[in-house]
Amino acid sequence: MIFSELDHRMSVVLRWSVVETIRKQNLSTHSYNVAIMADRIARRLSSDLKIAHAAVLYALYHDKIESVTGDFPSYMKPHVDEQPITLMIDGLDEEETNDGSAGDDPLVRFIVKSADYIDACIFLRMEISLGNRSVSYHLRHLEARFRRYVEESQGEVTADAHLVYDWYQEDVVGRLFGGNGQYVSEIDGFPK
Repeated sequence: MIFSELDHRMSVVLRWSVVETIRKQNLSTHSYNVAIMADRIARRLSSDLKIAHAAVLYALYHDKIESVTGDFPSYMKPHVDEQPITLMIDGLDEEETNDGSAGDDPLVRFIVKSADYIDACIFLRMEISLGNRSVSYHLRHLEARFRRYVEESQGEVTADAHLVYDWYQEDVVGRLFGGNGQYVSEIDGFPK
């Protein structure tokens, strides 16, 4: 089977189920965005194209269990035992498109997790640019968690981990959103 029902379900499962948003984002779109960013991050942190390839593959399927469970809030994810769900998916998906080995490398996991944070931050910043100020609380906390994640990962994964957050701040926040590299909570007049 080249394309399974679970692959298709990724295109109909909506993210941000507990946050009121103007736009909708499905799991497939999110996974694609994360894969593109993971490739860019990997090429900044490593000249080894195997790392970039592994990061892209891992990113494409990093949330595949949500094709079965649906979206659930990020604060719940640490409390979910993914192993039984993964075993069920492996039993249903004859192709076994992702055996999980791409995520065995700590650098690959770091790259994909960073890309995951960046996609979420971009999505919320776009919501704000469309006038949805109600997501500012979520963005503020997400950016703080992302910053902590990068700081904690520095040295464990790569000494260059800070380059990922710098890239987000310079290229995404500074250029795309014109925030002059500021955190959303530092912008004058931004709701707390």
